[in-house]
Amino acid sequence: MDVLMHIGGVVLHDVALWYGVFSSPYYPHRNGYAVDMYFEDEALFPFLEGLVLEVRSIDTPMNRPDAEKEDFLIIVWLGGPYVVKILHVKPSVKPFERIYLGDCLGRLALSGYLPPWGERHMHIEVRPIFDRYRVRNGLRIKLVLLRRDVASANIVDRLLAEVVDMTRSFALLRPVEPDTYGITPLHVDKEYIEGVVPLYGYYSIYSTNRGVLDLGTFRASTVTVARETGRIADDRRNTYKGIGAYVLRPYIKLILHPNKTYDLRVGDVVELYLNELLH
Repeated sequence: MDVLMHIGGVVLHDVALWYGVFSSPYYPHRNGYAVDMYFEDEALFPFLEGLVLEVRSIDTPMNRPDAEKEDFLIIVWLGGPYVVKILHVKPSVKPFERIYLGDCLGRLALSGYLPPWGERHMHIEVRPIFDRYRVRNGLRIKLVLLRRDVASANIVDRLLAEVVDMTRSFALLRPVEPDTYGITPLHVDKEYIEGVVPLYGYYSIYSTNRGVLDLGTFRASTVTVARETGRIADDRRNTYKGIGAYVLRPYIKLILHPNKTYDLRVGDVVELYLNELLH
């Protein structure tokens, strides 16, 4: 399995379908030291080796009616001074069990922390062993090594995309006119966009150099946007709540307004106008 990220001095391997680094409103994501890992159902361990220290259930808010009644915390010692804090996985591992790269940790849980348009994933932070629980003070992601990519469309003026899936809360779109390949499906002049805008109030810009992303200076590469700025509309006079792009996900997430009817069907091609959303 290929190396995907360096988090401090720890190596994270590419075991998931896609990832979210700056595509969450929570503090660890905004500050560049949390990764959301998306799988079909079972979460896989992305480090070479670890020792399970803690497994327990935790209270969760109920931001959606279909959420599970509890969330879960797993703490795994990575050796030396670091542990990985894992959330949103119903554990199949036990304390003092030794685990290895690619081992199953358990089933993804639908956490009450997620908004209605959120999807099940494993949240991870690499942290000092004696500061394993807090929201702050995680190790920052330093490097992302690009071993694969996705078709990406330039969104300077408009976005032409095909609807490939529909849910009550969001649609998934595939760019119809991609003009390059990169780390996310959206770009402006080959600077790749990750984030959910305008809902989370910021997004990130990735600029590549020889297939390596250096996030050591990520603060200069995140852009704050007002949640009221811009408007997302299409050629059918529909308006939308937000738009999201994730690392290595080939689809764009179009977030729907609740209690609003949309005339979209799988297979439709829609032309989106972002109305200076990223400015």
